[in-house]
Amino acid sequence: MGLFDEILGQALGSAAGGPGDERAKQSSSLLTGLLDQLDEPEMGGIQGLSQRSQGQGLGDIVSSWIGTGANRSISPDQVSSLLGPRRVEALGQSAGLAGPLAAGAIAALLPILIDKLTPKGNVPASAEVQQRGREILRSEAPAAAPARPRADFSDVQAGSSTVAKPPPEPETYVVAAGDSLSKIAKRL
Repeated sequence: MGLFDEILGQALGSAAGGPGDERAKQSSSLLTGLLDQLDEPEMGGIQGLSQRSQGQGLGDIVSSWIGTGANRSISPDQVSSLLGPRRVEALGQSAGLAGPLAAGAIAALLPILIDKLTPKGNVPASAEVQQRGREILRSEAPAAAPARPRADFSDVQAGSSTVAKPPPEPETYVVAAGDSLSKIAKRL
């Protein structure tokens, strides 16, 4: 399980409602959606997100993600305010998360995504954001599990009984004088 899958699992807890595979799909969908959002001209990339956050009093929070220090957390309400409720809802629907769950999941993933996109505090150009984002998604993708062998039922016939045949009746032999095990085995 990748870092983003673990973070999503912690953010959603039992509300995620799915196994690790489902969580991996959700985090991948959210990350792809966030990368697409950053690429929109209206958003203006990471720089635009940073400027938008300044206007909403969230500049220190977003700056901590871009900088080299510890990432400050953001609440689901602040994420909805920063990105807009429609974007949050659309991202959540694409990942199979509704309402507050979507905002909570994005609040957990966005700081780490921005941090990974801005190594050493350098904001990349818009074209680089998508490239780095794809690299992050590839590095976080779970390794392919080895293929499990499939059961082969090709020799199964219709109408066959699944009940085992009863064992044959045991044979008895009375040992006589001069018998040995090899003699008895040869006779039987």
